[in-house]
Amino acid sequence: MEATHISIILALIAIVPGSVALFRGWRKDRAEAKKAEAEAAGTHVMASMELVDRMEVRMDKMDITIASQNENIVILQSEVQKLKDEREILLEGMEMLCGQLVDAGLDPVWKPVLDDEGRIVG
Repeated sequence: MEATHISIILALIAIVPGSVALFRGWRKDRAEAKKAEAEAAGTHVMASMELVDRMEVRMDKMDITIASQNENIVILQSEVQKLKDEREILLEGMEMLCGQLVDAGLDPVWKPVLDDEGRIVG
């Protein structure tokens, strides 16, 4: 064998371990990069889940508040209706009293004046 062939063979022998190490390092870097991406994605998922959990708690509280307010609305509507009914009775009573005064020959000092919507305006 010639010296050139021996040099080439020795160079190839020297290149192989370095190439294998380089290839393994590349694969390791790629695997570490994928691992880092997966960990980052996991972190994002966990943060998102925390936000979802907090929003669910807030929505539960809002549902309770809405239910309570709906109950209050029903109570208030009932109270408003009672006041309207009472107002009608009082208006009818005032008209009857004014009518009695007129029937007795007296002029009432005040008579309720209603607008088109039935509100007392004077």
